[in-house]
Amino acid sequence: MISSPRYISSLYDKGHQPVLLGNIKKCFESAELIDFISDDQIISMYGSKIAQNSEIRSFNKGTITQIRKSFTSSVEQRRFPQRFKRLFEALEQSNSWEESRKELIDAFLATNSGKEILENYISSNRDDFFKGEKQSYLEKLDKEYADKHAEIEDLKSRKEQVESKIRKLQREREQVELNAVQSSGSIEALETLTKKQQAQLDAEFASKKVELDHLHSELADLQKKYSKFNTMEAIEDEIKGLGRDKDRAKERLDDMKKQVVQVQKELKDTNENLTARLLKLKPDVDALSGIAPRKKSESVNYKMPTQSLKLDNLDDIREDVIDRTLDTLNKLGRKTDYNNVTNILTTLAQSQFTLFSGRPGTGKTSLAKMLGASLGLQNRFLNIPVARGWTSSKDVLGFYNALSCSFNPAATGLYELLTQLNNESKSCENGAPAICLLDEFNLSQPEHYFSPFLEMSDPESKRIIATGDQETPYLEVPNYLRFLGTVNNDESVQSLTPRMLDRAAIISFDEIEPDYDLSLSSPLSVDELDIIPISGKTFIDAFTPKSLDLPQEIERTLKEIIDTLRNDNIEFGTPVNVSFRKVKAIRAYHNVTSSMYIDSRFAALDYAVSQHIIPLLNGYGKNFGRRLEKLQSCMPDEMQISQKMLQRIIANGNQNMFTYGFNL
Repeated sequence: MISSPRYISSLYDKGHQPVLLGNIKKCFESAELIDFISDDQIISMYGSKIAQNSEIRSFNKGTITQIRKSFTSSVEQRRFPQRFKRLFEALEQSNSWEESRKELIDAFLATNSGKEILENYISSNRDDFFKGEKQSYLEKLDKEYADKHAEIEDLKSRKEQVESKIRKLQREREQVELNAVQSSGSIEALETLTKKQQAQLDAEFASKKVELDHLHSELADLQKKYSKFNTMEAIEDEIKGLGRDKDRAKERLDDMKKQVVQVQKELKDTNENLTARLLKLKPDVDALSGIAPRKKSESVNYKMPTQSLKLDNLDDIREDVIDRTLDTLNKLGRKTDYNNVTNILTTLAQSQFTLFSGRPGTGKTSLAKMLGASLGLQNRFLNIPVARGWTSSKDVLGFYNALSCSFNPAATGLYELLTQLNNESKSCENGAPAICLLDEFNLSQPEHYFSPFLEMSDPESKRIIATGDQETPYLEVPNYLRFLGTVNNDESVQSLTPRMLDRAAIISFDEIEPDYDLSLSSPLSVDELDIIPISGKTFIDAFTPKSLDLPQEIERTLKEIIDTLRNDNIEFGTPVNVSFRKVKAIRAYHNVTSSMYIDSRFAALDYAVSQHIIPLLNGYGKNFGRRLEKLQSCMPDEMQISQKMLQRIIANGNQNMFTYGFNL
């Protein structure tokens, strides 16, 4: 940009006179040139040129002088002197800041914090930090070793020369003495000559002896001072020896590995040959034993299509499932009400284990089968009659046969159903719900034959069953598989343990009134039903609570019930522990069903307490009876089912020498 204040002011002074501009260049000869380029642009423009100069390898005060010289003959500097002036000022400021920064860093490193940071850095990077010094020190030691070794060798050589001269002088002395004895002549001249030569030889011998002692002393000092070099040589020799031992051991290890591979191959071949021979002999052994070959059973199709629902709201889906199930049960001849169906479906969806408890003939098994048909499960409702004497999971699931290298499933069909569910889980297929009915659940101890499945009641469970099969070692069980069991309370069955009671929801059929209304129309059969089930995930989600918070009145009542049972006052006998699992189940049940029971505001809590808390009541003595009476007093009258069950437990306990229990 060009400005000429003096020229413009002269134009205003002579405003009344005409002005003719003939030479524009001369008009602006006195103009001032203003360079608007910034310092950053100057450094960026000329910094690349400076960096390309191979003579400039560092940046200091001398470097700035060198840069000045490099631009002295530059055309650009003569053209833009102010620009280069600003460039050198910026470089000097940068150099001064470099010195200030170095002083600041040195001052910080002199403090305790700086020393600690420096020590930590050096300790963590010791190998890299001292790599150069270590190499330099080793090179210095090697050089010193070579020099001293050469010096020692020189001293040894000089020592040998002195010793050689001494031996030569001794031989000359002996020769002189011998010649003196044999020669004729004046005895006095001989003695004089002999003494003179003897003195000269003795003096030279003494001198050489002193020099030899000095060399011995110097050699001893040097050997003592540099004995570590001998140690280093010994260590290096030992390292080389160990390396050779390592190579030999590695060769032996490789040979042993080859032998192991060969033995494994031979064992595998032998095992396969033995297995083939055993399989070949098996028909003959079966014939001798009178065992007829079994025909291969037809495989059951556990895969089912699911219906796509038009409803989006889970509450509407839940209502639709309950209504359709109630209507189907009535058509099948099982007359029941809305509350019972809601209770059974909610408990079944929320609990991994649901048990139908009651006296024989109350319709536990028949209702379970009709329930599976009402949900449209068909083959995915698996009925397994429990046999007395089951002791392990192989009785209900099967076992891996190491002889045939295959899994032998039990006749229950559970393994085949789990295989289908495992395939659905791995393929993320949205399958239908599955229910496994264990009829006479406690005819054998459930903790023995059903132990792999008990862990699934925990929300943290991985829901995996180990089979022992090499091809399929694990089966992944989806959460829409539910276990339903029927239990009787008599002397022919095993009593349920606290572990089982804590994991199961028990629905008492003794409290369900039987329907004696005989309809003239014959009910439908299960085969006449044509129901397409909903997906298992939708079924579980429809009965999943949105929250575990309870209304204030319900929360207060539940807390009073739990505190009464947990009270460890000896006046009330043995306390009853209500686990967190049970409290969570009660909250979940109430929050799903509270809006569906219209009879009473305590109806949902009543059903939950009767299924999760009342079955835990087992104890002895009058004091425990007082605990039950106190529990009865803290329950509202609207909780009719729990009140009725608790009243029967108290009455039976008073008649059986104060032995109280739900299983009586």
